[in-house]
Amino acid sequence: MALSLPAWGARPPWGRVAFALALCLEAVPKAIDMPELLRHAEGSGALGLALALGLVALTSRWCWREDDRAGWAVVVLFGVAWIIERMSAEGHQGVRHGSLLPVSALIATLVTPRLIGRRSAELTQEAAWGAVAAVYTLAGLSKVLGSGLGWFAPSNLGLLILERAADAPEPLMRLRLAVAGSPALCVALAAGALIAELGGVLLLWPRARPFVALALVFTHVGIAALMGYVYASWAIVLITLTWGRLARDPAPEAPLG
Repeated sequence: MALSLPAWGARPPWGRVAFALALCLEAVPKAIDMPELLRHAEGSGALGLALALGLVALTSRWCWREDDRAGWAVVVLFGVAWIIERMSAEGHQGVRHGSLLPVSALIATLVTPRLIGRRSAELTQEAAWGAVAAVYTLAGLSKVLGSGLGWFAPSNLGLLILERAADAPEPLMRLRLAVAGSPALCVALAAGALIAELGGVLLLWPRARPFVALALVFTHVGIAALMGYVYASWAIVLITLTWGRLARDPAPEAPLG
């Protein structure tokens, strides 16, 4: 028997709503930019807005009705947007990967019920944690493998912060110049960020999650303040998984058809 969808009026837990918000924060800018990237011309705003509204509608349906088909449609559209970004960047390394964490967690929540043959809020949450832990751990390992001990060189982080200082508002500019001018602080911040990311593997253990999640959230706050890279969706996912739920409680554990 096929599993019936919840009614639109059935309110999802706040964690699922927050998770959907994180997806929308990444989806809307990508959808708006997609037509212009494809056509390399102005005047694509209306189509981009329509795509953005469509993504929001699909995400809302996944959120409120637990419709896996809508969730997979969101994943596919994110994949198309990523391919278009890569093609348009023409090898430029500055392409944002802000959607990597929320989309990876979404895929985990969609795959889990099919693998276990039923819906389970607890196992879905654990699967999302596994995806998040993998993303952060791999991010840390990429720094170790790509930069080695050079990651801890004061000039490494110092120059990155310095080049982001010129366009910042005056209070942030002063902060960034002060940090970039302190070799010891640059080394400490670089080490702290790397430890936090490599510590992502500890997210696999429930007791460690609140501490590691807070460390990673503060890392994102620091990155936003010092470098201007705002990964709000990542912080939202961490907070959501730590203190919220992605499925209704009590969770249905009906077999999938």
